[in-house]
Amino acid sequence: MLCLSSVALSIVAPMIHPPNDPTFQGDLPELALDQRRQLFRLSGHHFLTTGRLIAGAVDRDLVTAITFLCIGRANLKALTVDSQRATAYAGLATIPPDSERTPVSVYAVAKELGIPYETIRRHTRKLRDADLLEVVAGGLIIPARAFLHPGLLGAVMEYWQGTVAFVNAAAEAGVAAPGPEEAPPPDVSRQVMRLGVNHFLETMIRMARAVDSEPVTAVVMRAIGFANVRHVTVDPGLAATYASLLAPPPGDAERRPVSVYALSKSLMLPYETTRRHAQRLLDRGLVRKAASGGLYIPADVVARPEMAQGMSDAADLALTYLTQLARYGVVARTTAPAQIA
Repeated sequence: MLCLSSVALSIVAPMIHPPNDPTFQGDLPELALDQRRQLFRLSGHHFLTTGRLIAGAVDRDLVTAITFLCIGRANLKALTVDSQRATAYAGLATIPPDSERTPVSVYAVAKELGIPYETIRRHTRKLRDADLLEVVAGGLIIPARAFLHPGLLGAVMEYWQGTVAFVNAAAEAGVAAPGPEEAPPPDVSRQVMRLGVNHFLETMIRMARAVDSEPVTAVVMRAIGFANVRHVTVDPGLAATYASLLAPPPGDAERRPVSVYALSKSLMLPYETTRRHAQRLLDRGLVRKAASGGLYIPADVVARPEMAQGMSDAADLALTYLTQLARYGVVARTTAPAQIA
């Protein structure tokens, strides 16, 4: 069985606290090494589902969706970190007014995402044409009226259900955060969506740094990796066997290759865009092509120290997210509030 080298272990073992996340305040429960890989897989499913959900609601284009999310997060960052202000706009029916939104520039969005300026400018133009974006003094905002778009209202409701499923799956894997000290508002679905957007973007940006690539390339790699081991994630016996960061699936035979077409469809990326990013991964040796033509991340790549560190960071970000959710009452066995049931 492949295992992490002593170098990798020395890097990962101390990582029992989350990477710096400016939107999080407080302490986290400890996350053991033997829970990290399964939490990484579970959060990967939630991560990819989030991207697909927002892409479908916005423009059926992942890069446009990422641009939309980054602008929206910058506009409402204060609500993500200030629990009192967030509570006032926590529910589905309580959309923050435009006066609560802090404008952001195209340059700042491009810099944060690590995507070329011209690419972001092109996607902001698509958002303006769809009446989902406004240019105001100081930069760009996603106006309040955009969140009344039927697709986005549906996305908030669907996201709530997916988040509850993720929280329950994490609890079954032994990762759960304590509930709130005070009773939360009856409907926190919109705040949960804001926390989820933050988790999605932070995870994507960290993944891109871990493999020194553009965010979209990192998302394609995450999608390949998840498809390769999806059967491990959903099988309780296999999941328990390979839950530890020190115990990746033992060989390439355990990994199920995935086609570029399937990746393109699941990520809502044009086929040629997906193929181009996949080729970058192939050229760098991070991904290999099976005899069937499908793509997989080989076991020797998974065992690299930088990959182990990336998985550990992603698991820590997921734990931060679970802890934030718990403070709003989203804990194991949570059910949807009556307003969005």
